[in-house]
Amino acid sequence: KVDSALLGILMPVKKDMLYYGLIAALVMLLVKGADYNLFSKHISVEIYSSILVIIFTALGLWFGLKLTTPKVVIEPRSVDHFDLSRLQDHGISQRELEVIQLLSEGHSNQQIADQLYISLSTVKSHLQKVYQKLGVKTRTQAIQKAKTLSIPEQA
Repeated sequence: KVDSALLGILMPVKKDMLYYGLIAALVMLLVKGADYNLFSKHISVEIYSSILVIIFTALGLWFGLKLTTPKVVIEPRSVDHFDLSRLQDHGISQRELEVIQLLSEGHSNQQIADQLYISLSTVKSHLQKVYQKLGVKTRTQAIQKAKTLSIPEQA
């Protein structure tokens, strides 16, 4: 069984590898096409050289921008952690609590599904159950109600 943290790292890498592989294949196809036209005397050496210069200049500029553009890092907001024992009184399961927690952090349904390794429809199902159990209709209301319910009552 693959470790879930390792899987989270490998998935984007595979996507990037496929993306760069397709770009490399396209560049090779363009070069081979120009090469074929040179040897079949359809284009001159000057035009062939110009095509290669344009291709590799564009590729170099693209890679340079891709590699040197700084990644924007968004600082996470302060997150309220919910008290499971108080929410369990309302029938909230551990998995539903995880969904509410990620929801309160501002994640979309797809991001929640990716982080918990479940399908998008499962996230939506969990949210509908949470809405029903908490007696709310929206995401914001669910987060607010969960915060309210998990705050210990003052004596």
